[in-house]
Amino acid sequence: MKSFRLLLGCYLLSLAFGVQSAAVNFVPQVEFEVDYVDNIDLAKSGGRDDLVAQINPEFLLEVASSRIEVQADYRLQNLVYTSYSDLNETYQQFHGNAAVDIIPSKLKLNSIASYDQQ
Repeated sequence: MKSFRLLLGCYLLSLAFGVQSAAVNFVPQVEFEVDYVDNIDLAKSGGRDDLVAQINPEFLLEVASSRIEVQADYRLQNLVYTSYSDLNETYQQFHGNAAVDIIPSKLKLNSIASYDQQ
């Protein structure tokens, strides 16, 4: 979340420098996937099997104007096991970058942020 606040801060900073209009593109989406896993424990023999569902809400935010460009992609990955709910997991992923033209043709601020929960 710190990364998202940084990108939002860069965007708000650019507003203070006179950005008049910006093209904003916000794309929400949900990915759904079901996989059969025949060895969820990665055991050498006698492994357990299960159906694993992934329900992944995600959004992409793009902001572009004459003095700013922001791209942010956030995904909440949810692994849901049908028979072994104690193995359920949630992971967060964020990737973003921003470029702010502070003084046109003289000073530009570029930032990149990334977060992958393991």
